[in-house]
Amino acid sequence: MKEILKNNRKILMEAAIVERLRRSTDCELHPDLVNAPLIYEEHGKKALSKIYQEYVDIAANSVQNILLCTPTWRANYSRVK
Repeated sequence: MKEILKNNRKILMEAAIVERLRRSTDCELHPDLVNAPLIYEEHGKKALSKIYQEYVDIAANSVQNILLCTPTWRANYSRVK
């Protein structure tokens, strides 16, 4: 990761995934884990896939490197215990 960041002046990154889910889908967000549980629901997987695919398409069309984070970033020990 360090080399990728060092060797690339621009890297496209996804942003505001949770806000997009909150505003444009009927996905229910978990109070603590937010969008992490959506990976286990068919409707949630489709909504996430659609949003992430838009970023992938932008990167591909602009021949741009892309960095995507997982929707499970809030699923950590302190939130799940």
